[in-house]
Order: sequence, then C-alpha cells, then structure tokens
Amino acid sequence: MSTIPAWLFWLGLSATLIVGEIFTATFFIFCFGVGALAASATAWLGAETLYQWAAFFVVSSAMVFFSRRLACAYCKEPERKAGVDRVIGMRARVSEEITSDNSPGTVQVMREDWRAISEDGAAISRGETVLITGVSGTHLLVRREQ
Repeated sequence: MSTIPAWLFWLGLSATLIVGEIFTATFFIFCFGVGALAASATAWLGAETLYQWAAFFVVSSAMVFFSRRLACAYCKEPERKAGVDRVIGMRARVSEEITSDNSPGTVQVMREDWRAISEDGAAISRGETVLITGVSGTHLLVRREQ
C-alpha cells in the first residue's frame, strides 16, 4: 500500500476547508484552508514536515488576524444613540414660544414634544425652525437656524 504525497494531503485538506466554508457564515475556516494551501506549496517544494506545519500556522494566523481587522473595519456599525442623545444635531419646529428671559418653550422633533431653552438667551417665535445643540437637565438647548 502506498502513501499519498504530503503536498497532496495538504491540497486535499485545503480544498475540504475552503469548500466547507460555504456551509458556515464566519469566514473563519477559509483562513485555515489558505494556510493548508501554503503548506501544500511548501511540501511540493520539498520542505520537511516541520516547515509545512510552520507555513500552515503562520499563514493561517496571518489570515485570521488580517481578515478580522478587515471585517471589523468593513462592518463597523454607526453608534446608536438612545434617549435624548438621539435628537442632538436634529432640526425641530418651535410649537410654544421660547422667551428671552430663558423660560422654556416647546419644540417638536420626530413627532415628540420636548421642553427647550435658547442656548444664547434669544427669544424664538412659534413656528420657527431651530437646531438642537445639546441638553441641559431636562431641557433641550436650541438655537435659531441660520
């Protein structure tokens, strides 16, 4: 009975791992398939078993490291804001006048009514459009839109 050449073993393992990646959603097994392909190339060039394993581990590790960084950069989701933070930077319509003595009025943003004060102390009439610039306690800070 004859043994199969090492390069053929590594090539078969590589094909199995790469095809096996089709059935997963992780892109993780593919990295080891490429590592096995590198080990197959070193075996084909006549390298000893230790160098074949070294090629497998080095290439697989590099693939895992760089594919992870690439995936993180590609799939980075924007920060989701919650509560009052989600309205900062949005435009709102004044539904109850904001007076110059800094008593709060009401603005409507995203179909919700919020208490608001002017950030510069200016009076803002009902119906004007304002920009929400921040939060002070339980009130939104707004300024007249330029």
